[in-house]
Amino acid sequence: MTAVPEIYADGVGSLRLAAGMIRVDLISIGEGEVPEGGQPPMETHHRLVMTPQAFLQSLNMMQQLVAKLIEAGVLRREPPPGEQQQPQSSTPPVPPASPNF
Repeated sequence: MTAVPEIYADGVGSLRLAAGMIRVDLISIGEGEVPEGGQPPMETHHRLVMTPQAFLQSLNMMQQLVAKLIEAGVLRREPPPGEQQQPQSSTPPVPPASPNF
């Protein structure tokens, strides 16, 4: 069996639609100096180009993998920034006092 080349990326630098194709820039930590208290410089090293249909198919596969990772306890679903989870109370809610409700 022929080995398939692997590409490592620290993340996605940009994602855009150009000329009818989805372009995903893969980034990794660059070689420049890290500013004190800052983030290391990131450099684009590969670009993944695919049709919108292929992008949607890959997105669906990634969402399925995320669900499996959450189910396995590898990941935790967290609320979006700015939203806080409401603590669940063990006491039943108090009904409104007004008969109009």
